[in-house]
Amino acid sequence: MNDHEERLEVFRGHLDECVRQAKEAMNAEVIREVVEEKLLARPLELRGNVLNDEYGLMMIVSEASPIRVDVQARAAELLAETEGFQ
Repeated sequence: MNDHEERLEVFRGHLDECVRQAKEAMNAEVIREVVEEKLLARPLELRGNVLNDEYGLMMIVSEASPIRVDVQARAAELLAETEGFQ
């Protein structure tokens, strides 16, 4: 999958709609809002290389895929794991 195909996957075929909305509004902020809605605060599984330099850790991501997390079940697991550490 190349970069263009990956971007289309993020937008799930809505790229033409984003361009149309941006032209109508005469403002590219419409596209930013769509990207934020699709990407921000979404759990992702990332694969790549992590480097450490004088600025700290940096990850160069080679693959990214959304994941589904059952928050309540995961919280219960973590609570069960930590109950003995009091």
